[in-house]
Amino acid sequence: MARLTHTSTIPILTSTLNPNDYRATVVPMIDFLLDPWEFAFMQRALLAACLAALVCSVIGVFVVLRGMGFMGDAVAHSSLAGMSVAYFFGGSVFWGAFAWAVPASLAITFISRKAKVKVDTAIGIIFASGFAIGIILMSQVNNYTADLFALLFGNVLAVSWEEVFLVALV
Repeated sequence: MARLTHTSTIPILTSTLNPNDYRATVVPMIDFLLDPWEFAFMQRALLAACLAALVCSVIGVFVVLRGMGFMGDAVAHSSLAGMSVAYFFGGSVFWGAFAWAVPASLAITFISRKAKVKVDTAIGIIFASGFAIGIILMSQVNNYTADLFALLFGNVLAVSWEEVFLVALV
């Protein structure tokens, strides 16, 4: 407990060390930090995020060293078209994105080799066209009211154990 004392004209704040005061302030802070981890959805989210970070850090080094950073961005954003098709037909958006991402990356290679354009140009073509197709398809779904941001990035707190195992396999 701190108290104000006057020794001269300057008030001085003094405190007495009471071990109970320290414990009363530190324990609630530790509980504040540890309490969320008692929930299963927080544990799944942490595990999925750590697995994704492990995979992305290893693959990211390879991608950056090869100068293909824009390639990953293009394939990820153009896969919105595959997610839209899967959502439209009631399938898994993961498999829809995967089914679109593989042909998109092959199309980038095909366009850059056959059309005699630079790889960045082919990446831009696939990036813009896949993203546009995805937005057009999602605008045609009558019962979809959420934003496309949620479809693109998802919610790590809503990850199920099956999805954690899927991330671990990838």
